[in-house]
Amino acid sequence: MARKTRRQAPPPQSWGVRKSGWAGYGMAGLLCAALGSGGTYLALKPALSAAAALRTSAAQAALTQADSSEDQQQWPQAIIAYKQAIAGGLDNPNIRTDLGVAYFRSQQPKLALEQYQTAQKQDPNHENSLYNQGSVYAISGNSVRAISLWQEYLKRFPTGVHAAEAKTLIGEVQAHGVSPVPK
Repeated sequence: MARKTRRQAPPPQSWGVRKSGWAGYGMAGLLCAALGSGGTYLALKPALSAAAALRTSAAQAALTQADSSEDQQQWPQAIIAYKQAIAGGLDNPNIRTDLGVAYFRSQQPKLALEQYQTAQKQDPNHENSLYNQGSVYAISGNSVRAISLWQEYLKRFPTGVHAAEAKTLIGEVQAHGVSPVPK
């Protein structure tokens, strides 16, 4: 007679759940969720890219409008458009400095100063934002701070675009309290 082979029982699990029980369903559920979300992402990726492109395009259009408004000295319109460009993802020291100039020309020196300081945080090597801070302080009557900032400018950018102007303004503010206009 042929001998029957017997199956061995699986070893007992200490937590009392069999492999074919709820743990198996949970793992299958996690796998399906992962595959489903990945598939959804891949399916929507072109739409997400298109939305990002539209947002970038709108931000670029706002920046173009802001620059045009600034050229025409339409400061309130420039402020609105620069803020739209920043909100759309175009945020750099040049845009922050241009927004600061628009605020300054709109008689809002505190907001101008905030933009120049933000530009300096974004890029400590940004010349105009440091130079323009001195102008805000000079206009505000804080000639000591203005001179200090222009001296810092000269220390950091001895051959900078505004080096000659900074030297002249330091002398004029010390002698007469002259207030410059930001660049």
